[in-house]
Amino acid sequence: MDESNVIFTYTRKQAIADGEQVCISELYPSDCRLFKYPVYFTRKVGSLLGNSDDCGGIVWDICYSATRLVQK
Repeated sequence: MDESNVIFTYTRKQAIADGEQVCISELYPSDCRLFKYPVYFTRKVGSLLGNSDDCGGIVWDICYSATRLVQK
């Protein structure tokens, strides 16, 4: 990619500072243990979790599904 054609960049650091990405590994460490590096969800996905009593289970399902997709 020719960098002279870049119009706009938005880093992960900026997205975290803006609240557009949320570190789920900090909120649900045991459910993200399958990953070596921190897991981030977009703000929208994080808001879909809501205040459900089973948020950890949902996070686990998403993380586990992601590992299964990578293995294929």
